[in-house]
Amino acid sequence: MSLPADRPPQATVADLTTPSLYPQKADAAGKAYFFIPLTREQYRAASFLDDRVLAPGVAGQWISRALVEAALAKGIERRPLHFLFHIGHCGSTLLSRLLDDTERVLGLREPLPLRDVAERFDAQAATPAGGGSANAALDLLLRLWERGYPETDCVVVKATSSTARLHPQLMAARPESRAAYLGQAAESQLATLLAGSGGDLAGFAQERRMRLQRLLEAPPPAVRGPGELAAMSWLTEMLTRRTALTAHGERLLALDFDDFLKDPRAGLERVVRHFGLTVDSERLDLIARGPTLLRYSKAPDYVYSAGRRAQILARSRIENALQFRAGLRWLERLGRSHPAVGELLDESLE
Repeated sequence: MSLPADRPPQATVADLTTPSLYPQKADAAGKAYFFIPLTREQYRAASFLDDRVLAPGVAGQWISRALVEAALAKGIERRPLHFLFHIGHCGSTLLSRLLDDTERVLGLREPLPLRDVAERFDAQAATPAGGGSANAALDLLLRLWERGYPETDCVVVKATSSTARLHPQLMAARPESRAAYLGQAAESQLATLLAGSGGDLAGFAQERRMRLQRLLEAPPPAVRGPGELAAMSWLTEMLTRRTALTAHGERLLALDFDDFLKDPRAGLERVVRHFGLTVDSERLDLIARGPTLLRYSKAPDYVYSAGRRAQILARSRIENALQFRAGLRWLERLGRSHPAVGELLDESLE
């Protein structure tokens, strides 16, 4: 394998033992990783650790897997590693930022390599004879994510919504890890996605449809239009969530975003305790009164609050009424033939 000729000099082993070099992506063969320098402040500022973190002038470098393995073999001070799963567009970035505000957590929001690993596991499931490259790639990422700063009590990886399907592999690879899993009712999700927050729906549609077929053990109905596509997305991710809750028991904390917004301080305290963090009441009070809850978490320059969100969802239900009803009818039809779907819909109405 040859690395790009224009790369800067390779990092030293010592450079790779701290979070100051972040593995932003891997090459197609998984034999080299692209690392970029990030400070504590840059981690906190980043809403996403995919290609959107590559600001102009970022001096990244490709580093061979062999050198990365050599660095990790020297030993690092491992931090407890936990996960934040979600169904998409339901407050996961906000919760991740609130955890950052405790100043005890290193939050990694939507690392791009996790998507690659999810696709590797999909391919591995389709052709089991192909070997265990997905497991090896995941193991390396987990060890890199366990690096922390001196004040880091734990690292919390916020997965992309569709990569929550890796919950069996992630939780099995780290039996001591815990996870929080955010969801929301079907009506809230459809109103959110139809308001313009579902730009990723088409890109994930094929994988979600295949996953839904496995979860239902039957081909799902065809989807026509954005309302039904939003409904399929909600159902796939909520059934995945239900599977995770059953599989992982007390290791997984289920959260509803609408309930969380009614009392963010109480919700944050539940998550903090679940992850084994010690944060005093005064600090939690300060976070609950702080600016994070008054800003759009994916773009903090914009003012955004629970009240503003409620207004947007109410308007979406009116402006997108036809698609909104089409999505709900799609779910109701499926609920009549699949008890698990009917149960999710009943829970959404409680």
